[in-house]
Amino acid sequence: MLVCAIVAATLASGETVALGAGAAHSAAPARARLEGNYILRGRITVATDVRGEHVGERVRRRWRFTPMCPTGRCPEVGLTRGRGRAVDPLVLRSVAPRLYRGSGVFYRPLRCGRILYKRGEKAPFTITVRITSAVDFAGVIVATAIHARYVGHKRINLTRCVRPPARDSAVYRGQVVPA
Repeated sequence: MLVCAIVAATLASGETVALGAGAAHSAAPARARLEGNYILRGRITVATDVRGEHVGERVRRRWRFTPMCPTGRCPEVGLTRGRGRAVDPLVLRSVAPRLYRGSGVFYRPLRCGRILYKRGEKAPFTITVRITSAVDFAGVIVATAIHARYVGHKRINLTRCVRPPARDSAVYRGQVVPA
């Protein structure tokens, strides 16, 4: 984690200089370790009957990646992402060099008449993350920038109220930030 913090502090300035002894830009993001906190900026691409979202809306998200192996590029990475006041944990699996994907579900409150169902709507989703930039820091290749795609599949109404199916999707670009 310290490696990511040192790398991010330097990259945030926009410089393309070596990061201390042994650190340099890497041409091999396919071997990069995905780890640390990332700030993502993006936009909503689909917003069908989703309260408070609209197509084209610019959004900012904070995601945290936790490798599930002690060293090097991991076949699985934990993702913790904030969604309003909620936090969704998810496991992403490597599907190709530089590419991770995972699917999950979260629940949203849904009002039906006078009743508020805390888990009234089931929202399945898929997240795909592609590493776009990495640096070699003393022999450890660390991801420094990513592109991500969140695809919300058709939501399932778990109440007795009739309601049109909702769904949302977004695309993001982001960089690792100091811890």
